Amino acid sequence: MSGSQQLNIEPLTCTIGAIVHNFDLSRPLTSDQKHALEDALYKYHVLFFRKQNLTPEQQRDFAFQFGQPYVHPTHKHVAGCPEVTNFEFGIDVNPNEKPGADTWHTDGKFLVNPPIIGMLYARIIPKQGGDTLWVNMVEVYKQNLSNEMKQFLSKLTAEHSFEKNYKLPINSNPADIEKYIKAVKDNPPVNYQLICEHPHTKEKYLYTDKIYTTKINELNKEESDLLLKYLFSLVNKRPELTCRWQWNENDVCLWDERTTQHYGAPDYWPQHRQMYRCIHLPYGDEYCSQERVALAGSDFQRQLVFSRVEDSARPVNQRRLSVISEIYYPIEHEESRHESTINEAPVQAESNKRRRQILFIAEPIIISSTYTKMAHFRNIERIQIMII
Repeated sequence: MSGSQQLNIEPLTCTIGAIVHNFDLSRPLTSDQKHALEDALYKYHVLFFRKQNLTPEQQRDFAFQFGQPYVHPTHKHVAGCPEVTNFEFGIDVNPNEKPGADTWHTDGKFLVNPPIIGMLYARIIPKQGGDTLWVNMVEVYKQNLSNEMKQFLSKLTAEHSFEKNYKLPINSNPADIEKYIKAVKDNPPVNYQLICEHPHTKEKYLYTDKIYTTKINELNKEESDLLLKYLFSLVNKRPELTCRWQWNENDVCLWDERTTQHYGAPDYWPQHRQMYRCIHLPYGDEYCSQERVALAGSDFQRQLVFSRVEDSARPVNQRRLSVISEIYYPIEHEESRHESTINEAPVQAESNKRRRQILFIAEPIIISSTYTKMAHFRNIERIQIMII
């Protein structure tokens, strides 16, 4: 690997987690370093870095090297850096607001284009408590499910909802109420396969969690509730499939959002704890990290919004398109023609120096192997763009 920084990796457990020693995340990564970090992340699922010194802007810029940082619609963020969420709790911060990550979950599962990587930076750490745990959902799938159950689950899809997890607090001010209503409207329920395949490792993993998953679409309510209760319980069944990190100030953690769930222990309350988080949405090359599900028949067409990433380091013929939003309703459709028309929408307002993302609607176009038809869309009345 070129560059002065080498990856010195120490596995944390036999199944999940590793410490990367003496690696400065504030320094720009070479291509070799980036790929080595990705390979390590896919192998160990969670990576820990000690003694970092990052500004919010540096944390955001680091995130840009792996994905599109997501601006959460309701969470508090660092002033001037909306891509970095500020999770700060303590009786001296707000005595009426207690930490709420004390359930096993995957971040952003309600999104049409869900996160691929999470990043936490420890700013203020309590003297006791406040650990974070991760569980390897690849091993949960491998070790806890029979072959018959794996086959059964592979045919099922689940709905995930923003509204299930995020509730409007009592005594919210008008601005927060308006923000919440907009977030619910902008994030309708989405559907994914219960069993997904990682695009790089090709390993299968269970993709469901207690805070976002509402139902299994192919089952009735009683069946769905019983099966989900069982699946949710699997994360607690085998402690050897987990790792636990006791934070020190300036620790950083990266984790694969697809193949893990995590749990933030709230036992530090009422002490002060502050964490800066980024979650990274996939660029075009990473889009197929999860299989999205079309719930309608072949005659029920979709309005699609696409994202094209312009990358100076990537040859033109290797640039990829990815669907970043779907709105399901019947629209006029006809079979593909030989020529296509591309209507460009405004360039993303806050693009970084390395990448420029352009949104456009294309007609006709092949979406992915999931979609076998090319479509010519007419009378497009609105678009819903699920990006920053």
